[in-house]
Amino acid sequence: MTEAELDADLTALLGPASASTRHFRTPITHAGVALGRFFFIQRAQAVRDGGRLQTFEFLHATFGEYLATRLAIQLIADLPNQRPALAVGPAVIGDDLAFALLSFAPLSSRQILRFVRGTAARLITDESARTGLAQLLIELHASTANRAEHRYTSYRPAPIAVAARHGIYSANLVLLIASLAGHVMASQLFPDSDDPPGAWHRKALLWRSALTEPVWTELAFALSVRHLRDGVRRDLQIRLATDPPEPREPIDPYWLYVSPASQSDDETVVWSRPYWDQISHKMDICCGTNDSVILHALEPVLDHIGATVATFLREDGTSSSAAHDLISLWLASTLDKTDGLLSLYYRCVGHLERQPTWDDQTRRRVRTLILACLKSDTTRLPEADVAELTRLLG
Repeated sequence: MTEAELDADLTALLGPASASTRHFRTPITHAGVALGRFFFIQRAQAVRDGGRLQTFEFLHATFGEYLATRLAIQLIADLPNQRPALAVGPAVIGDDLAFALLSFAPLSSRQILRFVRGTAARLITDESARTGLAQLLIELHASTANRAEHRYTSYRPAPIAVAARHGIYSANLVLLIASLAGHVMASQLFPDSDDPPGAWHRKALLWRSALTEPVWTELAFALSVRHLRDGVRRDLQIRLATDPPEPREPIDPYWLYVSPASQSDDETVVWSRPYWDQISHKMDICCGTNDSVILHALEPVLDHIGATVATFLREDGTSSSAAHDLISLWLASTLDKTDGLLSLYYRCVGHLERQPTWDDQTRRRVRTLILACLKSDTTRLPEADVAELTRLLG
Protein backbone atom coordinates (compact mmCIF):
# COMPACT_ATOMS: atom_id res chain seq x y z
CA MET A 1 0.00 0.00 0.00
CA THR A 2 1.04 3.61 -0.37
CA GLU A 3 2.01 5.79 2.54
CA ALA A 4 -0.97 8.05 1.80
CA GLU A 5 -3.39 5.09 1.96
CA LEU A 6 -1.94 3.94 5.27
CA ASP A 7 -2.13 7.43 6.71
CA ALA A 8 -5.75 7.79 5.62
CA ASP A 9 -6.65 4.52 7.37
CA LEU A 10 -4.86 5.47 10.59
CA THR A 11 -6.35 8.96 10.59
CA ALA A 12 -9.84 7.48 10.25
CA LEU A 13 -9.16 5.35 13.35
CA LEU A 14 -7.01 7.66 15.48
CA GLY A 15 -8.02 11.13 14.35
CA PRO A 16 -5.70 13.73 12.79
CA ALA A 17 -2.06 13.66 13.84
CA SER A 18 -1.12 16.49 16.16
CA ALA A 19 0.87 19.22 14.42
CA SER A 20 3.60 21.00 16.36
CA THR A 21 4.29 24.68 15.50
CA ARG A 22 7.41 25.10 17.64
CA HIS A 23 9.84 24.30 14.84
CA PHE A 24 10.05 24.19 11.06
CA ARG A 25 10.13 20.42 10.67
CA THR A 26 7.28 18.75 8.79
CA PRO A 27 4.93 17.07 11.29
CA ILE A 28 5.25 13.28 11.35
CA THR A 29 2.13 11.55 10.09
CA HIS A 30 0.49 8.52 11.65
CA ALA A 31 1.84 6.45 8.77
CA GLY A 32 5.34 7.79 9.31
CA VAL A 33 5.25 6.82 12.98
CA ALA A 34 3.91 3.33 12.27
CA LEU A 35 6.36 2.62 9.47
CA GLY A 36 9.28 3.98 11.45
CA ARG A 37 8.56 1.61 14.33
CA PHE A 38 8.26 -1.56 12.28
CA PHE A 39 11.32 -3.06 10.65
CA PHE A 40 9.97 -5.99 8.63
CA ILE A 41 8.73 -3.87 5.75
CA GLN A 42 9.85 -3.62 2.14
CA ARG A 43 9.95 -0.01 0.92
CA ALA A 44 9.81 1.07 -2.71
CA GLN A 45 10.04 4.73 -3.67
CA ALA A 46 10.27 7.01 -6.64
CA VAL A 47 10.52 10.78 -7.20
CA ARG A 48 8.03 12.48 -9.50
CA ASP A 49 7.88 16.24 -10.04
CA GLY A 50 10.10 16.73 -7.03
CA GLY A 51 7.82 14.73 -4.76
CA ARG A 52 8.65 11.38 -3.21
CA LEU A 53 6.21 8.49 -3.77
CA GLN A 54 6.50 5.44 -1.52
CA THR A 55 4.80 2.06 -1.25
CA PHE A 56 5.21 -0.49 1.52
CA GLU A 57 4.59 -4.19 2.00
CA PHE A 58 5.48 -6.77 4.62
CA LEU A 59 8.57 -8.80 3.86
CA HIS A 60 6.40 -11.90 4.44
CA ALA A 61 2.62 -12.21 4.59
CA THR A 62 2.85 -13.98 7.96
CA PHE A 63 3.81 -10.69 9.63
CA GLY A 64 0.52 -9.13 8.58
CA GLU A 65 -1.44 -12.23 9.55
CA TYR A 66 0.13 -12.36 13.00
CA LEU A 67 -0.47 -8.66 13.63
CA ALA A 68 -4.10 -8.97 12.51
CA THR A 69 -4.54 -11.94 14.85
CA ARG A 70 -2.96 -10.19 17.81
CA LEU A 71 -5.11 -7.13 17.25
CA ALA A 72 -8.29 -9.25 16.99
CA ILE A 73 -7.56 -11.01 20.28
CA GLN A 74 -6.71 -7.72 22.01
CA LEU A 75 -9.96 -6.18 20.76
CA ILE A 76 -12.19 -8.98 22.00
CA ALA A 77 -10.30 -9.36 25.28
CA ASP A 78 -10.95 -5.68 25.96
CA LEU A 79 -14.68 -5.82 25.17
CA PRO A 80 -15.75 -6.47 28.81
CA ASN A 81 -14.07 -3.16 29.70
CA GLN A 82 -16.20 -1.33 27.12
CA ARG A 83 -19.46 -1.77 29.05
CA PRO A 84 -20.55 1.59 30.54
CA ALA A 85 -20.17 1.37 34.30
CA LEU A 86 -23.23 3.55 35.00
CA ALA A 87 -25.47 2.20 32.24
CA VAL A 88 -29.15 1.85 33.13
CA GLY A 89 -30.85 -1.22 31.68
CA PRO A 90 -29.12 -3.77 29.47
CA ALA A 91 -25.46 -2.87 29.05
CA VAL A 92 -24.42 -1.95 25.54
CA ILE A 93 -21.13 -3.47 24.37
CA GLY A 94 -18.88 -0.86 22.78
CA ASP A 95 -17.59 -2.84 19.82
CA ASP A 96 -17.33 -0.02 17.26
CA LEU A 97 -13.58 -0.44 16.87
CA ALA A 98 -13.91 -4.23 16.64
CA PHE A 99 -16.54 -3.85 13.94
CA ALA A 100 -14.41 -1.37 12.00
CA LEU A 101 -11.35 -3.61 12.00
CA LEU A 102 -12.95 -7.07 11.76
CA SER A 103 -15.54 -6.47 9.04
CA PHE A 104 -13.34 -6.42 5.94
CA ALA A 105 -11.76 -9.90 5.88
CA PRO A 106 -12.52 -13.19 7.65
CA LEU A 107 -10.04 -14.57 10.15
CA SER A 108 -10.19 -17.95 8.43
CA SER A 109 -7.76 -16.82 5.72
CA ARG A 110 -4.29 -18.37 5.47
CA GLN A 111 -2.75 -19.10 8.87
CA ILE A 112 -4.72 -16.50 10.82
CA LEU A 113 -7.11 -18.94 12.49
CA ARG A 114 -4.24 -21.08 13.76
CA PHE A 115 -2.70 -17.93 15.22
CA VAL A 116 -6.06 -17.00 16.77
CA ARG A 117 -6.35 -20.28 18.65
CA GLY A 118 -2.76 -20.20 19.85
CA THR A 119 -2.82 -16.52 20.85
CA ALA A 120 -6.15 -16.86 22.67
CA ALA A 121 -4.88 -19.86 24.63
CA ARG A 122 -1.69 -18.00 25.53
CA LEU A 123 -3.18 -14.62 26.46
CA ILE A 124 -6.42 -15.81 28.10
CA THR A 125 -5.26 -18.69 30.28
CA ASP A 126 -8.17 -18.77 32.73
CA GLU A 127 -10.90 -21.16 31.56
CA SER A 128 -13.72 -19.19 33.16
CA ALA A 129 -12.44 -16.00 31.54
CA ARG A 130 -12.49 -17.64 28.11
CA THR A 131 -16.00 -18.98 28.72
CA GLY A 132 -17.23 -15.58 29.88
CA LEU A 133 -15.67 -13.85 26.92
CA ALA A 134 -17.24 -16.37 24.53
CA GLN A 135 -20.64 -15.70 26.10
CA LEU A 136 -20.10 -11.97 25.65
CA LEU A 137 -19.34 -12.53 21.96
CA ILE A 138 -22.49 -14.67 21.65
CA GLU A 139 -24.54 -11.76 23.03
CA LEU A 140 -22.75 -9.41 20.68
CA HIS A 141 -23.49 -11.66 17.69
CA ALA A 142 -27.18 -11.68 18.58
CA SER A 143 -27.33 -7.89 18.77
CA THR A 144 -25.01 -6.82 15.97
CA ALA A 145 -27.56 -7.53 13.22
CA ASN A 146 -29.40 -4.39 14.32
CA ARG A 147 -26.34 -2.17 13.94
CA ALA A 148 -27.14 0.90 11.84
CA GLU A 149 -23.95 2.93 12.33
CA HIS A 150 -20.62 3.02 14.11
CA ARG A 151 -18.03 5.61 15.07
CA TYR A 152 -15.40 4.82 12.44
CA THR A 153 -17.43 5.29 9.27
CA SER A 154 -14.53 7.00 7.45
CA TYR A 155 -12.32 3.90 7.83
CA ARG A 156 -12.72 2.23 4.42
CA PRO A 157 -9.58 0.27 3.47
CA ALA A 158 -11.56 -1.63 0.83
CA PRO A 159 -14.76 -0.88 -1.12
CA ILE A 160 -17.03 -3.42 0.56
CA ALA A 161 -20.82 -3.12 0.77
CA VAL A 162 -22.35 -2.53 4.20
CA ALA A 163 -24.30 -5.80 4.08
CA ALA A 164 -21.10 -7.69 3.26
CA ARG A 165 -19.31 -6.07 6.21
CA HIS A 166 -22.08 -7.22 8.55
CA GLY A 167 -21.66 -10.73 7.18
CA ILE A 168 -17.88 -10.77 7.55
CA TYR A 169 -18.05 -9.38 11.08
CA SER A 170 -20.59 -12.01 12.17
CA ALA A 171 -18.42 -14.75 10.61
CA ASN A 172 -15.42 -13.49 12.58
CA LEU A 173 -17.45 -13.46 15.78
CA VAL A 174 -18.43 -17.10 15.21
CA LEU A 175 -14.79 -18.06 14.55
CA LEU A 176 -13.68 -16.28 17.72
CA ILE A 177 -16.46 -17.86 19.80
CA ALA A 178 -15.54 -21.35 18.56
CA SER A 179 -11.86 -20.62 19.25
CA LEU A 180 -12.61 -19.62 22.84
CA ALA A 181 -15.38 -22.06 23.79
CA GLY A 182 -14.62 -25.08 21.62
CA HIS A 183 -18.10 -25.05 20.11
CA VAL A 184 -21.30 -23.01 19.99
CA MET A 185 -24.91 -23.97 19.34
CA ALA A 186 -27.03 -22.35 16.65
CA SER A 187 -29.69 -21.80 19.32
CA GLN A 188 -27.15 -19.69 21.25
CA LEU A 189 -26.25 -17.61 18.21
CA PHE A 190 -29.92 -17.04 17.29
CA PRO A 191 -31.79 -17.09 20.62
CA ASP A 192 -34.93 -15.44 19.22
CA SER A 193 -35.33 -17.83 16.29
CA ASP A 194 -37.94 -20.59 16.23
CA ASP A 195 -35.65 -22.53 13.88
CA PRO A 196 -31.96 -21.86 14.69
CA PRO A 197 -30.61 -24.08 11.86
CA GLY A 198 -32.72 -22.08 9.39
CA ALA A 199 -31.28 -18.85 10.80
CA TRP A 200 -27.77 -20.34 10.50
CA HIS A 201 -28.47 -21.24 6.86
CA ARG A 202 -29.49 -17.68 6.04
CA LYS A 203 -26.44 -16.30 7.83
CA ALA A 204 -24.12 -18.67 5.94
CA LEU A 205 -25.66 -17.48 2.67
CA LEU A 206 -24.88 -13.90 3.73
CA TRP A 207 -21.26 -14.89 4.33
CA ARG A 208 -21.09 -16.62 0.99
CA SER A 209 -22.49 -13.59 -0.81
CA ALA A 210 -19.94 -11.34 0.89
CA LEU A 211 -16.86 -13.33 -0.15
CA THR A 212 -15.10 -14.47 -3.27
CA GLU A 213 -15.25 -18.20 -3.94
CA PRO A 214 -11.68 -18.92 -2.69
CA VAL A 215 -12.22 -16.93 0.53
CA TRP A 216 -15.64 -18.53 1.08
CA THR A 217 -14.02 -21.95 0.63
CA GLU A 218 -11.46 -21.14 3.33
CA LEU A 219 -14.22 -20.05 5.70
CA ALA A 220 -16.36 -23.11 5.00
CA PHE A 221 -13.44 -25.48 5.57
CA ALA A 222 -12.59 -23.71 8.83
CA LEU A 223 -15.89 -24.86 10.38
CA SER A 224 -17.72 -28.13 10.94
CA VAL A 225 -21.29 -28.76 12.09
CA ARG A 226 -23.20 -31.54 13.83
CA HIS A 227 -26.97 -31.88 13.42
CA LEU A 228 -28.74 -32.34 16.78
CA ARG A 229 -32.19 -32.17 18.33
CA ASP A 230 -33.25 -30.72 21.65
CA GLY A 231 -36.50 -32.58 22.04
CA VAL A 232 -38.54 -31.63 18.98
CA ARG A 233 -36.37 -28.61 18.17
CA ARG A 234 -33.58 -28.87 15.63
CA ASP A 235 -30.19 -27.47 16.50
CA LEU A 236 -26.63 -27.30 15.20
CA GLN A 237 -23.34 -27.60 17.02
CA ILE A 238 -20.72 -25.44 15.32
CA ARG A 239 -17.02 -25.94 15.96
CA LEU A 240 -13.69 -25.31 14.27
CA ALA A 241 -12.74 -28.01 11.82
CA THR A 242 -9.99 -30.44 12.71
CA ASP A 243 -6.86 -30.94 10.64
CA PRO A 244 -7.23 -33.22 8.76
CA PRO A 245 -10.98 -32.60 8.61
CA GLU A 246 -13.38 -35.21 9.92
CA PRO A 247 -15.79 -36.82 7.45
CA ARG A 248 -19.02 -34.85 7.27
CA GLU A 249 -22.22 -36.31 8.66
CA PRO A 250 -24.51 -38.03 6.15
CA ILE A 251 -27.59 -35.98 5.29
CA ASP A 252 -30.59 -36.95 7.44
CA PRO A 253 -33.86 -35.97 5.72
CA TYR A 254 -35.77 -36.74 8.93
CA TRP A 255 -33.76 -34.02 10.69
CA LEU A 256 -34.38 -31.64 7.78
CA TYR A 257 -38.15 -31.99 7.60
CA VAL A 258 -39.89 -33.89 10.40
CA SER A 259 -40.69 -33.01 13.98
CA PRO A 260 -40.55 -36.26 15.98
CA ALA A 261 -43.21 -35.16 18.47
CA SER A 262 -45.55 -38.05 17.73
CA GLN A 263 -43.16 -40.68 16.40
CA SER A 264 -41.02 -43.19 18.24
CA ASP A 265 -37.54 -44.04 17.05
CA ASP A 266 -38.61 -47.40 15.61
CA GLU A 267 -41.78 -46.15 13.88
CA THR A 268 -41.89 -46.10 10.08
CA VAL A 269 -42.47 -42.59 8.73
CA VAL A 270 -43.22 -41.65 5.12
CA TRP A 271 -43.43 -38.11 3.80
CA SER A 272 -43.02 -36.16 0.58
CA ARG A 273 -42.83 -32.64 -0.79
CA PRO A 274 -44.75 -31.70 -3.95
CA TYR A 275 -42.38 -28.93 -5.06
CA TRP A 276 -39.49 -31.12 -6.21
CA ASP A 277 -39.43 -29.36 -9.58
CA GLN A 278 -38.82 -26.01 -7.87
CA ILE A 279 -35.56 -27.21 -6.33
CA SER A 280 -33.69 -27.34 -9.62
CA HIS A 281 -35.09 -23.99 -10.70
CA LYS A 282 -33.87 -22.24 -7.55
CA MET A 283 -30.44 -23.82 -7.91
CA ASP A 284 -30.33 -22.69 -11.54
CA ILE A 285 -31.29 -19.10 -10.67
CA CYS A 286 -28.40 -18.85 -8.21
CA CYS A 287 -25.95 -19.63 -11.06
CA GLY A 288 -23.35 -20.90 -8.59
CA THR A 289 -20.73 -23.29 -9.89
CA ASN A 290 -21.13 -25.76 -7.02
CA ASP A 291 -24.94 -25.82 -7.26
CA SER A 292 -24.77 -26.16 -11.04
CA VAL A 293 -22.33 -29.07 -10.86
CA ILE A 294 -24.65 -31.00 -8.51
CA LEU A 295 -27.68 -30.04 -10.60
CA HIS A 296 -25.93 -31.21 -13.75
CA ALA A 297 -25.18 -34.60 -12.18
CA LEU A 298 -28.82 -35.05 -11.09
CA GLU A 299 -30.50 -33.80 -14.26
CA PRO A 300 -31.17 -37.34 -15.57
CA VAL A 301 -32.85 -38.27 -12.28
CA LEU A 302 -34.93 -35.09 -12.29
CA ASP A 303 -35.93 -35.63 -15.93
CA HIS A 304 -37.02 -39.27 -15.54
CA ILE A 305 -38.05 -39.80 -11.90
CA GLY A 306 -37.98 -36.29 -10.42
CA ALA A 307 -40.63 -36.99 -7.77
CA THR A 308 -38.31 -39.51 -6.08
CA VAL A 309 -35.98 -36.69 -5.06
CA ALA A 310 -38.53 -35.30 -2.59
CA THR A 311 -40.17 -38.48 -1.28
CA PHE A 312 -38.74 -39.94 1.91
CA LEU A 313 -38.88 -43.01 4.10
CA ARG A 314 -37.68 -43.48 7.66
CA GLU A 315 -37.45 -47.11 8.71
CA ASP A 316 -35.32 -48.89 11.31
CA GLY A 317 -33.94 -45.52 12.41
CA THR A 318 -32.60 -44.63 8.93
CA SER A 319 -34.13 -41.97 6.69
CA SER A 320 -33.46 -41.38 3.00
CA SER A 321 -35.11 -40.26 -0.20
CA ALA A 322 -36.26 -42.69 -2.87
CA ALA A 323 -33.78 -41.15 -5.32
CA HIS A 324 -30.92 -41.70 -2.86
CA ASP A 325 -31.82 -45.37 -2.40
CA LEU A 326 -32.39 -46.04 -6.11
CA ILE A 327 -29.01 -44.54 -7.02
CA SER A 328 -27.35 -46.53 -4.20
CA LEU A 329 -29.01 -49.74 -5.45
CA TRP A 330 -27.95 -49.12 -9.05
CA LEU A 331 -24.33 -48.44 -8.04
CA ALA A 332 -24.14 -51.38 -5.62
CA SER A 333 -25.66 -53.74 -8.19
CA THR A 334 -23.48 -52.52 -11.05
CA LEU A 335 -20.24 -52.37 -9.08
CA ASP A 336 -20.75 -55.83 -7.50
CA LYS A 337 -21.06 -54.50 -3.97
CA THR A 338 -22.86 -57.15 -1.91
CA ASP A 339 -22.79 -55.43 1.51
CA GLY A 340 -26.28 -54.15 2.24
CA LEU A 341 -27.52 -55.02 -1.25
CA LEU A 342 -30.53 -57.02 -0.07
CA SER A 343 -31.66 -54.34 2.38
CA LEU A 344 -31.42 -51.78 -0.43
CA TYR A 345 -33.80 -53.86 -2.55
CA TYR A 346 -36.38 -54.06 0.23
CA ARG A 347 -35.97 -50.36 0.96
CA CYS A 348 -36.53 -49.39 -2.68
CA VAL A 349 -39.58 -51.66 -2.85
CA GLY A 350 -40.77 -50.03 0.35
CA HIS A 351 -40.64 -46.64 -1.35
CA LEU A 352 -42.71 -48.02 -4.21
CA GLU A 353 -45.33 -49.48 -1.86
CA ARG A 354 -45.62 -46.42 0.37
CA GLN A 355 -45.67 -43.52 -2.13
CA PRO A 356 -49.25 -42.98 -3.32
CA THR A 357 -48.33 -39.45 -4.50
CA TRP A 358 -46.32 -40.73 -7.47
CA ASP A 359 -48.00 -40.70 -10.87
CA ASP A 360 -48.30 -43.91 -12.88
CA GLN A 361 -45.32 -43.08 -15.09
CA THR A 362 -43.00 -42.52 -12.12
CA ARG A 363 -44.15 -45.75 -10.46
CA ARG A 364 -43.62 -47.70 -13.69
CA ARG A 365 -40.14 -46.29 -14.18
CA VAL A 366 -39.09 -46.98 -10.58
CA ARG A 367 -40.37 -50.56 -10.84
CA THR A 368 -38.48 -51.03 -14.10
CA LEU A 369 -35.23 -49.78 -12.54
CA ILE A 370 -35.53 -52.15 -9.58
CA LEU A 371 -36.40 -55.12 -11.79
CA ALA A 372 -33.46 -54.41 -14.10
CA CYS A 373 -31.05 -54.49 -11.15
CA LEU A 374 -32.74 -57.59 -9.70
CA LYS A 375 -32.36 -59.44 -13.00
CA SER A 376 -28.58 -58.98 -12.88
CA ASP A 377 -28.38 -59.82 -9.16
CA THR A 378 -30.47 -63.02 -9.16
CA THR A 379 -27.44 -65.24 -8.50
CA ARG A 380 -26.11 -62.95 -5.75
CA LEU A 381 -29.22 -62.95 -3.59
CA PRO A 382 -30.99 -65.71 -1.65
CA GLU A 383 -33.53 -67.51 -3.81
CA ALA A 384 -36.36 -66.92 -1.33
CA ASP A 385 -35.69 -63.18 -1.30
CA VAL A 386 -35.58 -63.01 -5.09
CA ALA A 387 -39.00 -64.69 -5.19
CA GLU A 388 -40.40 -62.34 -2.56
CA LEU A 389 -39.05 -59.21 -4.26
CA THR A 390 -40.43 -60.40 -7.59
CA ARG A 391 -43.83 -60.90 -5.96
CA LEU A 392 -43.78 -57.44 -4.38
CA LEU A 393 -42.80 -55.83 -7.68
CA GLY A 394 -45.38 -57.76 -9.65
